[in-house]
Amino acid sequence: MAVDFKSLSNEDKDVLRKEMGTLPEENTEFADTIVYKGVTGISVEMFSYPGNWGQILAENVVATWGDEKFATKWPKIKPELRFLIAKAVLTGQTLPQAQEGLEFHFIVRGISRAGFDQHARQRLGTFFQSQGVRDNSRLDASFRMPTNTYNDPELRKDVIEHIANWKRLYKKILTTKGVGSFQEARQIYPMNATHNYKFGANFMALKGFCAQRLMACEMFDIVQTAIWVRHAVKQYSPYLASLLKPRCDMAKKCVYHQDYTMSEAFGCLFKGCGRWEDKSPYATHNQSCSDYDTMAEESGIRLEHHTDWKEYHNYEDLHIFDKKMFEAPLSSINVGQDFERIGEVGNRLTDEDKLVIVQLEQDGFTTTKDIQTHLKHYE
Repeated sequence: MAVDFKSLSNEDKDVLRKEMGTLPEENTEFADTIVYKGVTGISVEMFSYPGNWGQILAENVVATWGDEKFATKWPKIKPELRFLIAKAVLTGQTLPQAQEGLEFHFIVRGISRAGFDQHARQRLGTFFQSQGVRDNSRLDASFRMPTNTYNDPELRKDVIEHIANWKRLYKKILTTKGVGSFQEARQIYPMNATHNYKFGANFMALKGFCAQRLMACEMFDIVQTAIWVRHAVKQYSPYLASLLKPRCDMAKKCVYHQDYTMSEAFGCLFKGCGRWEDKSPYATHNQSCSDYDTMAEESGIRLEHHTDWKEYHNYEDLHIFDKKMFEAPLSSINVGQDFERIGEVGNRLTDEDKLVIVQLEQDGFTTTKDIQTHLKHYE
């Protein structure tokens, strides 16, 4: 029997809410507060990605051309040429919108709330589903301490005491009669408390995100998150990952002060990171915002140096993961009336015959004569 929430008793609703973590008077147990140093403990999971990115790009970008049949192009093109077509899309030699067809979805765990706020500024081609602090208990939240603070014993001790006071006061607010709610308690939620979220982005948006957030002039944990996002994409497609670079590497120069030239009175708090020569070293603080060496030591992964980017000039250079994409047969679902017209028999084909035609096209029989020869029903 179907059960909806309205039919539950108040007791059953309380049980369900406790399991979801949305019942303030029940979900007030302390959990150990993990204090992360720098970028330790950040992880990214890519849980959804395109079935075949090469087919999506190659098929869509040629949509401008064709006769009334508007045939599917993928089965007629050799793998090597399929790659050249897709590469043209990705390297700015065609209209770019086909890249929007490549959708990726991620779970980010362990970044700070401040780091999430940096990421959530991106609006075009992306969306976010964030862990709540208004209707969700964060008594078990961890804390992310910058490396320099963590390495100073006195400062580290003071911050840890502050974290303990935050948790105690957070619980007190939740359990105070007539006051307790997550909405009330979040007033003291620190910006460097950990924050988990999910996001989706098309490939154009992903390139923009990585171009900005892979640069060490950004906050350390958003840079590390971008490094992990790129690494996740690399496990799926080394070629696509090779296009996710910091903007300074694409420009082959430090662009930090170039970006902030009109607002150096308000921005440019930090020095350039040294990846490229900073020719305008005006800064408030005599250090870079983030440090690639420190992040690599703490996370166990290092972003490629600007001289180490893998170049893919032709099909033979591709990793086997990417070659399999371009060597794969057509993957499609055809519906509707007379989706294939083969001479005058097209409008008399059965559904079974139409499926045969699709398979024949995949096997290389692309002409009307070829297909009619193999359709015994119409010989």
